[in-house]
Amino acid sequence: KKAEVNKFLNFIINGLDKKGFLQPDHKRQSMIRNINNIFHRLNLSEQEIRILLGIFSTLNKINKKT
Repeated sequence: KKAEVNKFLNFIINGLDKKGFLQPDHKRQSMIRNINNIFHRLNLSEQEIRILLGIFSTLNKINKKT
């Protein structure tokens, strides 16, 4: 289960990197740590992770079209 959350978080963090969200560089690691803490604290089920992944994937596709 933790592996699924980590896979989801890698997807989110990579997307945020591409959009330049994790700036400035000196705050990047603490921002990533905070994002990780948020999602690990939620104790998400596999279905909830799939739903969130679908939501973020859809939003990413919409952004690419505009």
